[in-house]
This record gives sequence, structure tokens and C-alpha cells, in this order.
Amino acid sequence: MFRAQQAAETDFKRKISDDLVKNMDAIVAYKGGEHRVGIQDIEQEAIFYACDILLHQKAEAGRMPSEQIITDIIRCVTDVMQQIFPRNYTAMHAEFAQEGVRINLTQAPNMQQTIDRYYDKIYQR
Repeated sequence: MFRAQQAAETDFKRKISDDLVKNMDAIVAYKGGEHRVGIQDIEQEAIFYACDILLHQKAEAGRMPSEQIITDIIRCVTDVMQQIFPRNYTAMHAEFAQEGVRINLTQAPNMQQTIDRYYDKIYQR
């Protein structure tokens, strides 16, 4: 059972990594080059991506995931961001994301629409 759980987590992180790399490439293209992408863009992507996953799970289940699942998903996203940006995205940013995701999910009633507009903008749809 433990190996199956590890394999599932590895697959989940690989999907997250593929998505975040694709999204960051879209942000670079939208902003006109890497030099225009700052830590704020990386932080926002981590928070919005984690919120998007959690809101999708909420829509499927009819309720928010448990606190432990929320923490684990945010941690997976921030771990991947630290792998992609090891010199820029630090443990401090990961801690900020844990709080930022929760704030956005509880205090922004239209968060899914905000996220949808964000991705429409960076992908120029």
C-alpha cells in the first residue's frame, strides 16, 4: 500500500510540474520575456494553481477537502515550485502560499472566476 501511495504522489507531482512549467512559460510569453517575470508572478502562480486544484475538488465532491488534504496539495505545489525555481522560491514563499491559498479560498467568493480570468489572460484566450 505504501509503495502505491508513493507512486501516486510521484505521478501527482509530475503532473503538477508539467502544468506549472507550461503555465510559467505562458507567463513569460505574456509578459514579454523572462526578465519581466518576478517572484510575485511565481508566488501568484503557486497560489492560484493550488486554489484551482482545491476548487476543482470542491466542485466534484460538493465540499472542500479536509484540512490535511489542503495542506498536502499546497505542499506538493510549493515543493514543485522550489524544484523549478530553487534560487528564487524559498521555504518562506512556500509558507506564504499555505496562508495565501487559505485566505483566497475563504475570503474571495469568486475565486474560481478570478483564476479563470488569470489563465485566460496569460494564455491570451
